[in-house]
Amino acid sequence: MKKVLSMAMLAAMMLGMTSCLGNGDENIQTLSIYMYNFVVDENNSESEPTLTQAFSGFEVNMSKLLVTGDIKAASNLGMATSFTFGPIDMKIGQQSYDFTKSLINTQSQSIINLQGSYDPGIRAMTVDYLVDGDYHVYSTASYAYNFANMKVYKSTDEFYFDDDEVAFEFIPDCSTKKLDLHMVNFVRTPNDVPVALYYKSLPFTLTRDGKIVVKQSNALKSSESKDEYEISDLDIVIDVKANKASCSFVMDERKFQLAGEMFTPVSN
Repeated sequence: MKKVLSMAMLAAMMLGMTSCLGNGDENIQTLSIYMYNFVVDENNSESEPTLTQAFSGFEVNMSKLLVTGDIKAASNLGMATSFTFGPIDMKIGQQSYDFTKSLINTQSQSIINLQGSYDPGIRAMTVDYLVDGDYHVYSTASYAYNFANMKVYKSTDEFYFDDDEVAFEFIPDCSTKKLDLHMVNFVRTPNDVPVALYYKSLPFTLTRDGKIVVKQSNALKSSESKDEYEISDLDIVIDVKANKASCSFVMDERKFQLAGEMFTPVSN
């Protein structure tokens, strides 16, 4: 039950969404989202990636497995990128409903090799594509990882316990290049009472292979807890291509290692 509650909490934080029955009692899900756009200039190997936010909308017909989108991508591509697509057929993949479109022509640009994934259970949406073959855009509704596992080791590196009730989310501020780490259902010991923790304003860097990276060796305190939740040696890697993330830190002289997936694992 705790896992379900955490998933609903994290999804609702980032998404504006509605569900309704259309013609013939069709199940239609509508999403209005500020998407994070991780942009890589494929023609300039010396350039740094950028991360911005832009509003997009989607209509997903779960009865007919069709998706329609209105994308407004990052304006840092030299010109604002805006395009629509669909309806596109969705296919059931291993972890999500997947859709592809090889070419979308706009008045000024070509959108190439659009690929998307959608998880209707938690309303997780990702879309990536090439703009004129120059810029690769990885769009994500939120960096929330509801399906996570945490392994804890003692100071001697001896295994202590693991936990699969934890969930975590990263909330970037694109203008300051800092992000907040939010964990729910976190426990320090096997019998601990689960808590929610927030660690704010963590500087991040972007890598050309599609990762958001945080490294903080200094001590950090959660903004919503007492001093006993102080952490150090924080290491975060958000893989925007694989829709996975990892997070490790030291607390109470123990090492905590978290790994999470955005979409429902095959085994669930």
